[in-house]
Amino acid sequence: MPYYIRHYFDPDFDHFHLQPRQREDGSVDHFDLGYVQNTVKGQILAEIVEVGEGGLKGIDPRFVLLEPKLPQGRNTRIEEGNPRVLLADCNGYVFYDQGLIVVKQILNVRRDVDYHTGNIPYVGDMVVHGAVRSGFRLRASGMRVKGNIEGASLGAIHSIVCESGVKGGNRAFIEAGETFRCGFCENATVKAGANVLVDGACLHSRIFAGGKLAVKGRLTGCEVYCFEYAYVEEQLGGGMSAETSILAGYDPMLLFADQQLNERIAELHEQIKLSEAHIGKDDKQDKELREARDSFRRKLRLLRQRKTQLWERIDATGMLERCRIIVPGSVKPGVEISIGPAYYKVLDYLENVRFYYEDREIKYASPAIEK
Repeated sequence: MPYYIRHYFDPDFDHFHLQPRQREDGSVDHFDLGYVQNTVKGQILAEIVEVGEGGLKGIDPRFVLLEPKLPQGRNTRIEEGNPRVLLADCNGYVFYDQGLIVVKQILNVRRDVDYHTGNIPYVGDMVVHGAVRSGFRLRASGMRVKGNIEGASLGAIHSIVCESGVKGGNRAFIEAGETFRCGFCENATVKAGANVLVDGACLHSRIFAGGKLAVKGRLTGCEVYCFEYAYVEEQLGGGMSAETSILAGYDPMLLFADQQLNERIAELHEQIKLSEAHIGKDDKQDKELREARDSFRRKLRLLRQRKTQLWERIDATGMLERCRIIVPGSVKPGVEISIGPAYYKVLDYLENVRFYYEDREIKYASPAIEK
């Protein structure tokens, strides 16, 4: 009796020949090309089924077997108690390699992420050997990018490393559950659960570091929110009309959530104002406009409640005396520094200083690095 391998993935998948996914309305999504076949540990990849008499019609002859033996390859396992079912033994992507079904853990994207790849959501670690172009989105467990990150969206459960740098064009959003490191950072929003490390300059960006920020070059025109301390080696502040601020001592993740609420509240205010401006101009539309306005008002009340609850959770670390802003180089006038509720604006040129919290005030001393 012949047997047949039933696949739970596309055995003919080829990432060199991708097609945009078709939406329900018939249009196509040029950002969704299905670049990789994800699989998670324990997922069924294939099974052997018996083929009865006359059952071979319409079955791919490549996957017809005379003996019920699965083509087991790397990082797969036979289901316990069921030798005819093949499972993934790790998170990764599945494909055929020399006649065997294998799962690979690290996804190497050996080109730029652009319209040839589309967005790439991946369950394992990803390495991009080129750049990530504007408008595209990557998701992975951990991530390394060898080229530049443009105005793209990147997210990783663990860390993200960009060996080159970020040229965000005020569109880049990078979120790492642990650490983010890059060569330089310009015009981007970066959110990291632990530390943010910039080997060069950090310019005109918003940084949310759940632990520490370290910049080896200049930090200019940035909003920085860090939990414990910030280190800027060469220069803090400066530039024409480039406001630079650092806030330490509060949970940056909660502050980020507060900023998102503020943006949504501002949008609702505009929607309410727009609705009210058109009420009374057309009797036929008045009812719909009033219903829309009332809906916006209800949403606004809920968001304000959420904001109040959020600020009940936003509190100083309780260890404000440990917070430091460390600058071995120079500090330019106009830099704003906050540690917990204390605030200080730099009014003169400073060199080799550290800022710290004492007696409910921010003070500074030299040298920057305490011995």
